[in-house]
Amino acid sequence: MKSGVSDPFFGIELLQTFYGADAAIIERCDDSSGHIDAVFRYDAKTLFVDYASRYDDKDKIADVILKLIIEDNYGVRETLLDAAF
Repeated sequence: MKSGVSDPFFGIELLQTFYGADAAIIERCDDSSGHIDAVFRYDAKTLFVDYASRYDDKDKIADVILKLIIEDNYGVRETLLDAAF
């Protein structure tokens, strides 16, 4: 995504879908190494922050974060809330 998506709106939409798939990803993987968790907590968060900083509609960003953290069953979405501050 980092090299292929330059439109911040599209990037936010893709990352919203990615974070929304956390259950499907986490339930099907052995993450004893912590690599999958790191993708959510660091790599995807960094991309989200980059896209959000270039996206003019900050209310939309807040809505996306709120929708995601309301259903954070695995604790990987809370990193977006941390990044918002």
